[in-house]
Amino acid sequence: MVELAERLLGKGYELRIYDSNVSVSRLLGANRDFLEDRLPHVGRLLANSVDEVLDHSDVCVIGCTDPDVLVALESAGDRPLVDLVRVPDNSIVRRLPNYRGIGWA
Repeated sequence: MVELAERLLGKGYELRIYDSNVSVSRLLGANRDFLEDRLPHVGRLLANSVDEVLDHSDVCVIGCTDPDVLVALESAGDRPLVDLVRVPDNSIVRRLPNYRGIGWA
């Protein structure tokens, strides 16, 4: 996901990232060095909630199967949802007309 974010930024796209498991202030050692090397401004890209990302986005790239994220994406409206991790088959997100899975449908 870091490489994807890096490439999109390099192409001039604006990004917001939500990951409940990532807090720049808690990253240590090699993990912190890697992230700061690849995405030096990651702190300004991180959102505090999925809703904050949705408020900013035209397209959502799904990179986790966190239940809170999936529930929030149910209200994504008509913006495209690109699934990189294959959300569970029973998820409402998979049945939305704007859902696109990479390598499956």
